[in-house]
Amino acid sequence: MTLESSDLLLEHLFASVTLLLFSVPLVLEKVPPNRYFGFRTKQTLNDATVWYRVNRTAGWSFLCLALTGIALSVSLISVFGMSRVQAQLACGGVLTIGVGVSALFGWLASGK
Repeated sequence: MTLESSDLLLEHLFASVTLLLFSVPLVLEKVPPNRYFGFRTKQTLNDATVWYRVNRTAGWSFLCLALTGIALSVSLISVFGMSRVQAQLACGGVLTIGVGVSALFGWLASGK
């Protein structure tokens, strides 16, 4: 593995681990309704039950996305030896789709 690919691996791992750390309090329902952190919609801010259900669902989605990001980073860079641009496009695409799916799961969990 080259120095450039090891730097890229560290960047992707840092992003995935950060997402993982942000997802844990949501999954454990440790974040009360607020306007700064969590899945914030009119429905979630008006009803604590909906807040915790939606944020737990979104938290699990982000947790799965973070674990996928870790596995993808390691496999694309270390195992398959993709170039920096290829790995960034692949990981960026997965992250973009994953965030969209997480938002969809959160919206569906809100019951609206």
